[in-house]
Amino acid sequence: MKATKRVFVPVFLILFPSLLLANLPNEIDHPTYESQYRNSQTQSLRDRANANQLLEIVRSTESQINQNESDVAAAQNEIGEAHRNISELESDSLRRRNDNSQLSRENQNLSSSIRSTDQERASSQTSLDNLARRYNIEQRQLEQFRQRLEELRIQVDRSDREVQIKRGEIRKIEIVLEEVRNQVIELNQEKVSISSKITNLEAQKDKLERAVTQAEAQLQNLRNEVNQAQSNVQRLEREASTLKNQRDQAKAQLDAASRGLDPLRNKISAVKGEINQLNSTKSSLESKLSQNQSEINKKRTELSQSESVISNLESKISQTRAEASNYDQEVSALGTKKARFESEVSRIEGEIRSLQSGPQSPEVQNQIRKLQNEKLSNETRIRGIEGEMATALKNKERALRQIDNMEKQIAQVRGSQSTLQREISSLESERPRLQSQISSVQQDISSKSSELSRLETEYANASRSFAGLEQAYQTAQVQYNSKLNEVSTAQNQLRMAQKRLQDVQEDINQAKSKIADIQRELPQLSRRLSTIENDVRDLKQKGDRLRQQLPNLENELQRAEQRYAADLRDYQQSQRLTDNQERIVNSLSMELSQMDQVVRDLNQRLQQLRNQLSQNENQISVNESTMARNAQSVQAYERQITSLELQIDQSQREMARLNKDLIQQQQAYQAADRVALASESKTQSDYQEWQKRLTLYRQYFSEAQSLGANQAQGLATQKGQEKGELLVSQEGQSIGTRIGLEMALLDGQERGLIRGKLLGFEEGYKKGTESEEDFNHGHALGMIIGRDNAKAEALKVDFPIGYNEKKNELLRDIPRNLITLDNQKRVDFVSLTDSSLEKGFEKSDETDISDEERERANSFESQIDEALRKVEVALEEYSQASRNLSDASYVYQNPQNIVVVKDDQDCSQVYKGIADFVSACANSYDNSFKNFYSLSHKESYFAGYSRFYQNARNLSFASHRNDRFQASKTDSYKIVFAESFVKGAAVAEQNGKLAGIEEGYNQNIGQARIEAKAQGTQAAGEFFNRNGVTRVRAGTTGTLIEARDPRGLLQGSEISLGLLLSNLGKQAQQRGAVSMTIQSLSDNITLQNSKATLTELPARSNIDLKNIVLGKVKDNARPGSDITVQAILVYPGDQLASSYKEAVTFRAQIKVNPEVQSTLEIDRNPEWRKWTIFPVKWKFRSHEVKIKLQGLRDFVPNGYQVKMSVLEGSKYVDLDVATVKTKPLAKDETTTAVLQYTFREKAKNVTLSFKIEVSYEGEVLKSEVVKLQVQ
Repeated sequence: MKATKRVFVPVFLILFPSLLLANLPNEIDHPTYESQYRNSQTQSLRDRANANQLLEIVRSTESQINQNESDVAAAQNEIGEAHRNISELESDSLRRRNDNSQLSRENQNLSSSIRSTDQERASSQTSLDNLARRYNIEQRQLEQFRQRLEELRIQVDRSDREVQIKRGEIRKIEIVLEEVRNQVIELNQEKVSISSKITNLEAQKDKLERAVTQAEAQLQNLRNEVNQAQSNVQRLEREASTLKNQRDQAKAQLDAASRGLDPLRNKISAVKGEINQLNSTKSSLESKLSQNQSEINKKRTELSQSESVISNLESKISQTRAEASNYDQEVSALGTKKARFESEVSRIEGEIRSLQSGPQSPEVQNQIRKLQNEKLSNETRIRGIEGEMATALKNKERALRQIDNMEKQIAQVRGSQSTLQREISSLESERPRLQSQISSVQQDISSKSSELSRLETEYANASRSFAGLEQAYQTAQVQYNSKLNEVSTAQNQLRMAQKRLQDVQEDINQAKSKIADIQRELPQLSRRLSTIENDVRDLKQKGDRLRQQLPNLENELQRAEQRYAADLRDYQQSQRLTDNQERIVNSLSMELSQMDQVVRDLNQRLQQLRNQLSQNENQISVNESTMARNAQSVQAYERQITSLELQIDQSQREMARLNKDLIQQQQAYQAADRVALASESKTQSDYQEWQKRLTLYRQYFSEAQSLGANQAQGLATQKGQEKGELLVSQEGQSIGTRIGLEMALLDGQERGLIRGKLLGFEEGYKKGTESEEDFNHGHALGMIIGRDNAKAEALKVDFPIGYNEKKNELLRDIPRNLITLDNQKRVDFVSLTDSSLEKGFEKSDETDISDEERERANSFESQIDEALRKVEVALEEYSQASRNLSDASYVYQNPQNIVVVKDDQDCSQVYKGIADFVSACANSYDNSFKNFYSLSHKESYFAGYSRFYQNARNLSFASHRNDRFQASKTDSYKIVFAESFVKGAAVAEQNGKLAGIEEGYNQNIGQARIEAKAQGTQAAGEFFNRNGVTRVRAGTTGTLIEARDPRGLLQGSEISLGLLLSNLGKQAQQRGAVSMTIQSLSDNITLQNSKATLTELPARSNIDLKNIVLGKVKDNARPGSDITVQAILVYPGDQLASSYKEAVTFRAQIKVNPEVQSTLEIDRNPEWRKWTIFPVKWKFRSHEVKIKLQGLRDFVPNGYQVKMSVLEGSKYVDLDVATVKTKPLAKDETTTAVLQYTFREKAKNVTLSFKIEVSYEGEVLKSEVVKLQVQ
C-alpha cells in the first residue's frame, strides 16, 4: 500500500496541477478525503503487522511440537529396525554353520574323483601320441604323391597351350578371310550408293534450274506489291492527323464544362457534411439517453441484490458463532482425556525405573520392553489428543475470523447502497436536458435536407449537358484510335511484303549456289567408282593366298591334340593314387581329432574338479569370517536401542512444555487480530468516501471535454472537405496519366514479342523441314545404322540359338570317371516434329493477341522467353493496387499544419465555471477540430480519386499502347526464326535417317542371321574345349551331408556339407571359380560360414566334393527332426551370360545323442559287519552305491540303465540291487541310481572289485572299475 501511494500522488498532480490551489466544493473535494484515508491506512497496517508477528510465534511453537513428534517416531522406527536386524544376523550365522559342514563332506568326495580322473587322462594321452606318429608318416607319403601330380599337371597345361596356339592361328586366318569378304561386300554396296547418288544429283540440278526461273518472275510481282503498300500507309497517316485535331477540340469543351460543375459539387458536399454532423450529434444524444436509462435500471438491480447479500451474511454469522461454541466444548473434553493418559504414562515410567534399578535377567528385560511399548502407545494417544485439540482451536480461530470478515462485508454493502441511491437521483435529473437537445437537432436536420434537395436538382441539370460533351469526346477518341490501328496494320503489311521480297531473292541465290555445288561433286563421285573396282580386285587375291595356308595348320593341330591326350591319361592315374592316400590321411586325422577331444575333455573335467574344491574351501573361510562380524553387529544394535530409548524420553518432556506455551500464544494472537480488523474496517470506509468524490470530479471533467469536442465538428468537416476535393482533382489526373503510359508501353512490348515469336517459329521451321541437304545427310547415316542393326539383331537372336543348341548337346555328354575331393584342401526413333507445328499457324499482322495465340506461343521454348517473362511479370505487378496506385490509400497523405478556426467555441457552460473544466473544454475543441478536419479531408479525397485516376489512365493507355509493338515484334522474329530453322533441319535429317535405317536393315538381315547362328555353334564348342563347365551331377540331388561321429547325425555332433558334381568341360575348373552361398537353414544346426568357394575340379569328371561347409547339430535339436539347408551354386559365365545359378537343398534326419554326465558315490573302505547295543551281537552290513546322472541335452526320449557286477570277491558279497532303470532326463536334470550289495562272509582286509556301467538302449556309455578295501 505504501508503494501505491508514492506512485499515485505524483501522477495525479501532473494530470490535474490546479488542484493544489483550487478551493473545491465538498462534493468533489477529493484531496482532503484522500489525506484522511492515508492516515487510517497507516494505523491499520501497524495493527496488522503486530498481529502477524504474534501469529509467527504461534506457528514457530507448533513447528517445534511437530519436530519433536517426528523425532520420537523416527527413534521408535530405528528401535524396531534394530530388533529385526539382530534376528536376521543370528539366522544368517546359523545357516552358514550348516553350509560349512556340508562343504567339508563334499570336499572329501571331490578329492577322490580328482585322483581317478588324472589316471584316465594319462592313459588317453599315451594313445594320442601313438596316433600322431602314424599320422605324420602317412602325411609325408601324401605330399610326395601331390608333388608328382603337380609335375604332371604342368605337362598337361603345356600340351593344352600348344593346342590352343594352333587353334588360334587357324582362327586368325578364318577371321581375316571373313573380314576380306565383308570389305568386298561393303565396297560393292558403296559402288551402288555412289551410282544412285550421281543420278539423284543430276535430277536435283534440273529441278533447281526450273525453280530459279519461276522465282525471278515472282520477284517482280512482289516489288509492285511493296510500292502499293507504301502509298496506303501515307494515306492513312494523313487521315489519322485530321481525327486527332477533332478529338483535341472535344477535349477542350469537356474540360470547360467540368470546371462549371465544381462549385455545385462543393456546395452539395458542404450541406451533406452539415447533415452528417447533425445526424451524428443526434445519434450521440440518443445513445446517451438510452445509456442513462440502462444505468438507472442497472443500479436499481444492484440495490436489490445488495439487500439479499446482507440477509445471507447475517444468517451465516449466526451459524458460525454456534460452531465456535461447539469447538470450546470439544477442547475441554479433550483436555480431560489427555490428563488421564499422562497419569498412566507417569505410573509406567515409575515401574520401568524400579525394574532398571534391580537385577537384569532376560525376564526383567522382556518386562521392561513390554512396559516401554505400553508407554509409547499411551504417548502416541496423547499426541493424537493434542493434535485434535490444536485442530479444534484452529477451527475456532477460523470461525471467529469468518465472523469478522462477514461483518465488514455487511458494512461495505450498506455503504454501497447509499452511493447507489445518490447515483440514481443524479441520472434521473439529467434525462429532461438530453430530450430537449435531441428535439433541437432534429429541426436543424430538416432545414439542411431541404437545401440539399435544391442543390442536387441544379447539379443534375448541369450534368446532363456535361454527359453530351463527354460522349462526343469519347466518340472522337475511338475514331482516332481505330485509325491508328489501321495505320499500324498497313505498316505491318508493308514490312511483310518487304520481307517476302527479301526471302525470294535469298531463295534464288541459294538455288544457284546449290547448282554450282552439284557440278563440282559429280566428277569426284566418278573417280571414287574407279577406285572401288581396283580395291575389290586386290581383296579377292588376298583371300586366295590365305585359304592355301589352312591344310598345313590343321595337320599340326591334330598332332598337338594327340600329345595332350597322352599327358592327360598320366595325370588322371596320378590323381587316383593321390586321392587314395588322402582318404587314409583323412581317416587318421579324424581319429586323431577324436582322441585329442577325449584328452581335452578329461583335462577340462580335472580342472573343474580342482576349481570346485578351491571354491568350497574359500566359501568355508568366508562363512566363518561373516559369522564373527555378525556377532559384533548384534552387540552394536543392542547399544543403539538403549541410546534411542533415552532420546525418546527427553523429547516427550519437551513436547509437554511446548503445548502449555502454545495455548497462551494463541490467546494473545486472537486479541491482536480483533484490534487489526477494527482498524481495517475504518480504513475501508475512508477509502469509499475518497473514491466517491474523485469519481464525481472526473465525471464533470469529462463533460467539459465533450462540450468542446461537439462544438468543433461542423466547421472542421466543411474546411477539410473543401481542401480534399481540390487536392484529389490535381493528383488523380497526374497519377492516372503516368501509370497509363507505363502500362501501355509494357503491353505493346508484350504483344510485339508474342507476334514475332509466332511468325518466326512458323516460317523458320517450314524452311528447315524442306532442307534437302539435311535429309540426304541423314539418309547416308541411316544406311550405316541399318546395316549395323541387322548384324546386332542376328548376334542377339541367332547367335544364342546356335550357341545353346551346341551347349545343350555337350551338357548331355556326362563323364564316366568318378573323383572324390575335399573342398577344405587345395586342388524405334522419335520424330522431332511437334503437334503444334503440324497444326500450323494462322498468319496475322493485327496488333491484338488472342488467347489462342498466347497459348501457342507458350507451347514451345525460345531464347526470347526470358525477355517475354520479364515483361509479363512487370504487367502482372500492375494488376496490384500497390503498383498501379488505383486505390487512394497508396497515395493519400494526411494534412499537416491544420489551422484551428475558433468561431464556434463556447466553454461557459462547464460545472460551476471551474478553471480546470474551462481549460479541458478549450483543449478538447482544438483536438476535435483537427480530427474532424482530417476525417473530412480524407473522405472527400477517397470519394473523387477513382474517377479522376481512371479517366486519365484509360486515355493515356489508349494513346500509347502500340508505341513499342513493332520494334519488339521485329527483334523477336529474328531470334525465333533462327532457332526454328535448326529444329526443322533436324526433322529433315531425322526423316532421312529413318528411311536409310529401314533400307540398310532390309538389305543385310538375311545373310547376317545365317552367319551369326554358325558363329554361335562354333563358339559353344570352343568354350567347352577351353574351359571347365561344372554342374550338379545329372540324376542326383547333388548334395551330401556327413557326420564326423561314426554313429551318425547325433545331437551336438559336427557335420560337413558336400556336393555331387560333374565337370563337363575339357579343362579343369579353377579353384574359386564356383561358389556356394547358403540361403536359409533349419533352426536345429549351425554353420561356420554362409559362403564357400570350391576347390579345383578335374576335367571331364564326376566329382564327390566333401567338406565344403562345416557345421554342428545343436545340443537341443529334437531327434527325428529334419536338417534342411537351401543353397545357391554360382558357376562361371560364358558368352551369353556373366554367370549361371543353380539351387540345391541338403536334407537329413537327426539321431538321439544319449551322452550323460555321471558321478559315483561309494565307500571305498567299507565295514563287513555292524553291532547292535542290545542284545550285543553283530550282523552282515549292507552298503549302497549311488550313481548321480545329469542330462546334457533335451529331447532324449528314454531312460538310462545302470548296472553293477562283481569282478573280484564274489564269494564275500551278494548284489541286492544290481540293475536300475532311470527316467528320461532333460538338459541339466539329475537323478540318482541306487545299487546295493551285502556281505555274506567275514571279509576283513579283503579287496573287492566292482564294474559299474551306464548304458542307453544297449549302448554302453560309461564303464568304471572300482576297487574297495574292506575294514
